[in-house]
Amino acid sequence: MTQLPNSLKDLVSIKEASSILGYSTKTLRRWEVRGLIKSKRTLGGHRRYSLDAIAEIKKSLDRHELKKAPAVSFYRTPAAESR
Repeated sequence: MTQLPNSLKDLVSIKEASSILGYSTKTLRRWEVRGLIKSKRTLGGHRRYSLDAIAEIKKSLDRHELKKAPAVSFYRTPAAESR
């Protein structure tokens, strides 16, 4: 069995990262766009997250530095009756 280089041993897939953090893969992608977490890409374009980056995000979550956006509700009001 071939040993992976140290740099690859500490990388996990987006699915594994989302499982560790308890957030969806879509949320992790959004965080990456916002610059909150960085990923490395495989030759095939798949994201890999370092365990160190995941640990930092977990600390931020524990300190409530990454807050979820408030839910916003919209509703339609009946149109004014025409006179």
